[in-house]
This record gives sequence, C-alpha cells and structure tokens, in this order.
Amino acid sequence: MECQLCAFRCKVNRAAQQLGVCRVDNGLYVAAVCQHRGEEPVLGVGQGICNVFFAHCNLQCCFCQNCQISSNARPIVTYSTTLDDLVTRVVTCLGQGLDTLGLVSPTPYIPWIAPLLDALHQRSLYPTVVYNTNGYETPQAIESLNGLVDIYLPDYKYGSYDLARQLSHAPDYPDVALEAIQAMAAQVGLTLQFDAQGTARRGLIVRHLVLPGYLDNSKAALVNLATELSPDLYLSLLAQYVPFGDVSRFPNLQRRLTQPEYDQVASYAYHLGFSNGWTQELSSASYYAPDFSKPNPFEH
Repeated sequence: MECQLCAFRCKVNRAAQQLGVCRVDNGLYVAAVCQHRGEEPVLGVGQGICNVFFAHCNLQCCFCQNCQISSNARPIVTYSTTLDDLVTRVVTCLGQGLDTLGLVSPTPYIPWIAPLLDALHQRSLYPTVVYNTNGYETPQAIESLNGLVDIYLPDYKYGSYDLARQLSHAPDYPDVALEAIQAMAAQVGLTLQFDAQGTARRGLIVRHLVLPGYLDNSKAALVNLATELSPDLYLSLLAQYVPFGDVSRFPNLQRRLTQPEYDQVASYAYHLGFSNGWTQELSSASYYAPDFSKPNPFEH
C-alpha cells in the first residue's frame, strides 16, 4: 500500500519496510503517554488531558520543541510498542480522572487510531479525542479520520512559502495546511462546542507559534486563516518559542521572542477580527518546554 498520509506523498510500502520522509514503517512507536495541562485551557478543564506523544514526524521543522522524539535521525526502535501496551498505558493515564485523549504528531500513525479507540470503547472508555498535528496532511488522510476525531488541533505554522522551505523543507506548506484545516472544519465545524463545565467537546482550534524575527510570516498566516477560513475560528497564538533543534543557520531563532514582537502579532490578529481563542505570556516558554528523558516530560 502506497503511503500518502502526508503531503510529501512518499508512496512507499511501509508494510514492506520501505521508509519515507518520516522514517516510520508500519509499526507503532510511542515516546510518552502522560497527563498534560496544555496551552488551551478548554481542553480537559482542571485536570488536563492524556497525551500520547508519537515518535518521529513527517515534518522536520528545524526549531521543533519536541526534537528529542520528533527528529527522524534518531533510532525509532527505542520507542517500539504494541497496541495492547499502548492501550494499557492510556487506560492508566485516563484513570487519573481524565476524559480527553490527545494524539500528538499522529500523522504517520493514522492507521492505528481506529484500533486504539476501538480497544478503549471495548473497555467502556469514550474520551474526547484531540488530533494535535503539524497540519501537513492530505485531505484524504483527514477524511479517513471522519467520525474518529472530536477536536482537531492543527498548527498553521507558515504564511510564507520561503520560510516554510527554509525551516521545514516544505515550500507548499501554507497551501497544504490550509486545505487540510478546511477538511477538518468540514467535519467538526469552524468553532468549538462546550459541555456545561466549559470543556471543549467538538470543533477546531488552530495554533500559530510566533517565531522571533519573522513577524511578516505570522501576519501572512493570520491573513490566510481569516480570509480562507474565518476570523471566528478559535486561534491559539503561542508565545512559547524556545531555541531547540538545529537553528544554527538562523540567527533570529537563536533567541526567544520579545514582548513587542508578540504584541505586534496579537494586535494584528485583533485587527483582522480574531476574538475567539487565547494569547500567551512569554513566561510560558519556561513551562511548556518538554524534556522527554523524564516519565512526564512536562514536570519541571
């Protein structure tokens, strides 16, 4: 079977151990399963959510904050697991009073999602499912998730084709991710639905990380979202950039974001009509930076 889950469309037969950009065969590779109080407060209000962090990634961003586990240059066998083991770990995590399941960097693992959820349903567990992705998927991959995902949580990293090429080797990212997000919105709607406690249960949240020194990229990304989707969508405007990964060729990325930079982008979002969602304090960079050498990467 030719793999065309992401927009690189490698067309490799992963079952035959052919490896594409993500370097993932048809196995299951999980770096961490943990309770996580994340950036969007409406996800798992109070307790946080159970996040499954998959290893490797189809999009190799040079600044990735999860580079310890997302770099495809690292041996993936370290994270090899079975469906039964993953189910056990998720059941244990949800047993801490959680009712939301986050799937982080899940694109290469889309074929495993239905079996995972079926196994949970057999145990009478029906968590709200959050699909947390870089956005570089094909519309066909998103269509295969119809009925499985409750909340889509995609990044929209770039409005600049050139920056997408430089930092992620994906010059078509602005168009590809926009099309993928439109496919997500067609399934679950453009906004969010909440329960009586204010916990999000269905819908779409789009994340955009403001990169230091690249404010024009952020503004272009916001224009794309406003014009091609809607300024009514829930926008999570992140200020948590920390110099991770291999950013030696990019001086702007060797420092943190400044308050004036972030304020300029936030003001621009407001100017475009965005009013739903969240902004961040710059201090968030200190406590959202993970360390995957720990059992819970977010314990500081």
